[in-house]
Amino acid sequence: MDTIATILDLIRVRSAVYFGKIVRPPWGMEIDRRAEVWRFHLVLSGSTWVRLEDGSNDTHLDAGDFVIVPRGEAHILSDRRTGPVTSSHHVPDTEPTPEFEFRLPHKDETHLLCGYFRFAQGTPLALLDQLPSLLVASADGRSTAGNVDVITGLIRREMQKQGSVPLVVLNRLTEIMFYDALRQWLQNAMIPKGALAALGDLNLQRALSDIHTSPEKAWTVEELARVAGYSRTAFSNHFRAATGYSPIEYLARWRVELAQRMLTESNLSLDNIASSIGYLDTNSFSRAFSRINGIPPGAYRRASRSQP
Repeated sequence: MDTIATILDLIRVRSAVYFGKIVRPPWGMEIDRRAEVWRFHLVLSGSTWVRLEDGSNDTHLDAGDFVIVPRGEAHILSDRRTGPVTSSHHVPDTEPTPEFEFRLPHKDETHLLCGYFRFAQGTPLALLDQLPSLLVASADGRSTAGNVDVITGLIRREMQKQGSVPLVVLNRLTEIMFYDALRQWLQNAMIPKGALAALGDLNLQRALSDIHTSPEKAWTVEELARVAGYSRTAFSNHFRAATGYSPIEYLARWRVELAQRMLTESNLSLDNIASSIGYLDTNSFSRAFSRINGIPPGAYRRASRSQP
């Protein structure tokens, strides 16, 4: 598995689509700050400007474009670059009641599909902390634009099913768009001088590959540095620049990620899970798991199996 695929595989995201609106000029919509969710907007037809509340990062979106606002920052959608704000929009504390408009928009109208992403407990977000304030996936500017057009087309067709929008379908389709947008960003961020250029280092990738394929080994920083061909200090600095974690922190999180899957998908005992990912005993495994997830592994298993 390559480095980007491994990063994507670490992320557990759930989408909640709850707002589909057709707007006609002049219009402007202010979306409030909500730190625990990542808002997104898909332009199904027409166009819009999007900018942060402080007026920065103004970006124009056309039909088929998809924008993610990481970390729940307040922002504004408008038909003009400095357009007026005519309404405000909030994510309620409880599960939102979806609001959709079903008619076909006129040529001067914009049709938006909006929602938010939440991340599962334990998802390592250090890499995602380096995302820009607005992550834009443009239908015209990507090598995978054809695939994205297919997904957008499916969403449009679902939206045209009068009064019977299947939310589960829209949620899964927008999750695919999230992963695609993140994959494109990672590919660009790993080029020389990109935000994650260090992650593109082939020597560093060897160390990451060994961690991913052999998490049960009693890795030390010195051993991983030898794999990567660096001194201990240079390796530690390079590794943190690339991942946001120290090598040992990253190893612990990868082990816990594997444990989460086994707790959810298998009936293995805690002893067997602990030994399979490199812990000498269940107590040390439970401490590491609780430190990262906030709950012990047994409680995590019960909670995961109680969800519908």
